[in-house]
Amino acid sequence: MNKENVLDIASAIKYYLCPSATPQAQSFGLDKYEGICPQDSFAVLSNEGWLTEKPPIRLDHYAVILCVKGSCTRRVGHFEFAVAPGTLHVVSPRHTSAYHQASDDLLLYIVLFRKDFMTNSFMKEAILEQLIDLDPYMPPCFHLQENFRHMKDIFLRMDREYRSANAFRVQMMKLQVVELLYEINRICEGGALQSQKYLSRQYQLVYRFRKMVEDDFLTIRTVQEYADRLHVTAKYLGEVVRNETGQSPLQLIHHQLYLEAQYLLSSTPYTIKEIADKLGFTTASHFSRFFKQYSGNNPSEFKINSCRCLTA
Repeated sequence: MNKENVLDIASAIKYYLCPSATPQAQSFGLDKYEGICPQDSFAVLSNEGWLTEKPPIRLDHYAVILCVKGSCTRRVGHFEFAVAPGTLHVVSPRHTSAYHQASDDLLLYIVLFRKDFMTNSFMKEAILEQLIDLDPYMPPCFHLQENFRHMKDIFLRMDREYRSANAFRVQMMKLQVVELLYEINRICEGGALQSQKYLSRQYQLVYRFRKMVEDDFLTIRTVQEYADRLHVTAKYLGEVVRNETGQSPLQLIHHQLYLEAQYLLSSTPYTIKEIADKLGFTTASHFSRFFKQYSGNNPSEFKINSCRCLTA
């Protein structure tokens, strides 16, 4: 039985919600302090009242997020990028994601939806997948520049419809999601045409390496094995990866392992020994030393603290 926890919309909202005695005012979307229906397949909300320094999670739905003010760093899959005013980013289902280094004034407008919200009697699944399947070579974060006001207007119109009791409100919100996705594709295509970085052989080698690490880090741990699969020398792979990322290939492998450990400790009922086995460590003590080197806490302390956040 798979004990890993992939969060639905209601669980994801509760996961980030700050357990404060004084609820924060909500200027956009739903009131997160009111009842959230577990069956909901769509939500419009802000990050107001959310904690952003939380362990990584995986979602069963899409998230489209507009940064209105403030900043943070976001990791989605193997990409890590800065979130700043005028940027929009997308999180796809089952990608491990996390926020960190969030500023106190961070304000995000967020649209969450499951695939079935769009495909049930509205849009063919193949068309939706074409719209939401973004360029894999590019980080799923877009600098809107002159498009920011237009994208913000779509979010605001969605917010007004979401809060209303008007007839056909669900159908209108589906149309607004389609508009949003087409605008994202337009921006994505324009960015790919303008950027030479994503066309370089070095960047594509690093992308392929990081994608392999994301997919195979549980079974492949050495730089040489990745280099062999990529048909380059380990020395060349190390030079290119360091030039592109500022880190060595081994550091990226270990960081992916650490992120998975965080996810398993915070989101599953596995024991420390089970997690150590799952991650390929020979002993639980070896795993504990590895984890403490990155987090400063041993896995048991981290698990207790993060699981307390999940049930708060």
